[in-house]
Amino acid sequence: MAILAGIDEAGYGPPLGPLVVSATAFRVPDAWRGRSLWETLADTVAESPADAGGRIVVADSKAVYKGKSRSLKWLELATLAFVQAARDGPPIRTLGHLLERVSLTPAVDFDRQPWYREREVALPLACDAASVDRQARYVRKELSARGARFLGARARIVVESRFNETLAAGANKADVVWRAAARLIRELWSRYPQVAITLDKQGGRAKYGRPLHLAFKGCVIRGFAEEPARSAYRLEQGPRAADLLFLEGGERQSLPVALASMVSKYLRELFMRLFNAFWQGHAPGVAPTAGYPEDARRFLSDIAPARARLAIPDDLLVRRK
Repeated sequence: MAILAGIDEAGYGPPLGPLVVSATAFRVPDAWRGRSLWETLADTVAESPADAGGRIVVADSKAVYKGKSRSLKWLELATLAFVQAARDGPPIRTLGHLLERVSLTPAVDFDRQPWYREREVALPLACDAASVDRQARYVRKELSARGARFLGARARIVVESRFNETLAAGANKADVVWRAAARLIRELWSRYPQVAITLDKQGGRAKYGRPLHLAFKGCVIRGFAEEPARSAYRLEQGPRAADLLFLEGGERQSLPVALASMVSKYLRELFMRLFNAFWQGHAPGVAPTAGYPEDARRFLSDIAPARARLAIPDDLLVRRK
């Protein structure tokens, strides 16, 4: 059996809200290595909402969360169904419960931000619970019938103040993403001594040798490719090995990366709902924001009186560039 994992992020650019980096992992027959999981699991998963036909959609989050409505439906259905399918236990019915299952971020980080303290939001928001539960059972059954299993999702949620502290210590934005990704690589490798991990390329970087050496001291690191569209490495430590593949557009080439993209985006959107609810409570009538630069300026202007009244400092609210 082989362990195939994927890592991707959401929220790299916005000055408001958290950065989320997530990992997903599957146990599959050895013969599946090198295959497209979309093709292998074509009866179970679809690559777009238009082709769903009752199947669960796993695709680049940017492709499923778009348009004026920006419905959470597809993000939510995939995230909750797969996370529930990973293990026995009660269904996920609150954000707090979802975080217990996937988050590597300590609760104290969330509590530092006033807008993230009320995390017992009822889930699902855009789907009905029966559909999520049905899809979770379906995913588990269909994978099991093929000798495979979804092992779970993990996420590193970098809140605004933690993001700014990392930059203040001399890092740049790409370093923040990489450190979160490296934390997830370590988490996967600690659970699965032999694992193949695909990551979406970060910021156009082609060479990852130095960051890997810094993050994984004491490991043998072998590089096999450092190209604009593809970089490949192998980490070895005694009998343990992790194969890392960094792909440009990885969420379009790897199902585990696409699912990680959806988990990251879903979590970020849930946190942005907490963010907007907090500020709408203190500045009634303010229109919500997705946190991206142009609208962030409008939003910060609209909440300025409330922010002054609450004495919210820059480093708690606005991510540095």
